[in-house]
Amino acid sequence: MTKSSIQQRFHTRAPLDVEITLESEHNFYCGLANDISEGGIFVATYDAPTVGTMVNMDLKLPGTSRSWRVLGIVRWLRELRASCDGCPPGCGIEWVDIPESALSAIGDFVERRDTILYEAA
Repeated sequence: MTKSSIQQRFHTRAPLDVEITLESEHNFYCGLANDISEGGIFVATYDAPTVGTMVNMDLKLPGTSRSWRVLGIVRWLRELRASCDGCPPGCGIEWVDIPESALSAIGDFVERRDTILYEAA
């Protein structure tokens, strides 16, 4: 079992709908945050960085005045051909370097929102 699949089991996700700009060493990517947890974020985008790419982003949660500069790594991709209504193309990003205050704010945000639950196929 990979670390990413373990994190998916331990961190509750909540829907999030904010614009996100990802910066890698050589490129910029834009998308919409689709969901967030204390383990990472899914960014819906048609032009995603490749798996393993380190990305910086400024994270600002709804209802907060503060933003945080965070570093993540792209762990998985959902390509356009695998997307469907409610499951857009994009990338799953695991937090690599995130301030403790940001993790706390994410935890509070997730607790206040409806969580995302998927039935087993």
